[in-house]
Amino acid sequence: MLSILTINLIVWILLSIPNNRKKLPKVYLIVRSWLWMLSALFMCFYLSNISNQANIQPYWWAIDILLVIIGLRGLFEISRLWRSKSKLAFVEKLERLKVQPVPVAIHKLIFTSVNTNSFSLFSLPPSKPSPSQSIPAKAHQATLTLSRAKRLANWWQRVTWVDTGLCVAFVYLIISLIALAHLSIVRQQAGVFLFVIFASQFNDIAQYLCGRWLGGRLFSKKLAPTLSPNKTIEGALFGSLLSALLATLLGLWLTSFSVIQCFAIAYFLAISGIIGDLFESTFKRRHGIKDTGTMLAGHGGILDRVDSLLIGVPVITFIYWQFL
Repeated sequence: MLSILTINLIVWILLSIPNNRKKLPKVYLIVRSWLWMLSALFMCFYLSNISNQANIQPYWWAIDILLVIIGLRGLFEISRLWRSKSKLAFVEKLERLKVQPVPVAIHKLIFTSVNTNSFSLFSLPPSKPSPSQSIPAKAHQATLTLSRAKRLANWWQRVTWVDTGLCVAFVYLIISLIALAHLSIVRQQAGVFLFVIFASQFNDIAQYLCGRWLGGRLFSKKLAPTLSPNKTIEGALFGSLLSALLATLLGLWLTSFSVIQCFAIAYFLAISGIIGDLFESTFKRRHGIKDTGTMLAGHGGILDRVDSLLIGVPVITFIYWQFL
């Protein structure tokens, strides 16, 4: 754990150099957020592994508390988009931080609904601005309508299968992480938990770097231009391969798995990470937001950070529990 934290700290210091930070600003923010997250994760995981003279872990609950807190925060990020007032306040916060482009997508959606006399987002009666009103005035009036929608709209009019699916997947992810942590502790294979976490997280930065360096050179089309315009096919292909290779080396160091097992697990986590990221992008696009939160600089919210774990980690947890 100390070795991994030390490597993370060294990389962050190197990226803090003005020239490097200017060239890779997003990577700098990602590594900085990693440093804080890994510190909290390692501290709780270390406490959970401490045994007394009776070979009992008195602090087994430490990792559980951290993961439950993460789960509650993630559910809050989802649920606040179902409440009109909190959603509007959040979108305005993204605007102020220059995370969300202006005009924001939700304002466009409302404005379109007003013009077509169909307030489809919340099934509310449309306001009728006069023809002499300017577009900003109409958008402002639509925004006021959104702020009043809280007491008029029912929650089931705003929740779709995307929202429900993301909730279920996220809750299942938290349960799987808790199960994986305790399985690795009971079997005295603590490295397995760290290996799965890192194999999933390597994928994001590997795709970003490969997409930045190779994007558009081999394929003219994007991976999913509608859901995630910045994702390239080159980033997905070469990023997942690079991530799997790096994670395999780490797996050989942290676990007793063979080379084939480490690579298979790492590559599956990389591919499933792309699918999970696109699923969360569908959720964000449906709500017209760029990020689900602002607490992690360079990442966004908790959901933006764990989206790559949504599908792969529950599957790997089950395989590790039953077959490995």
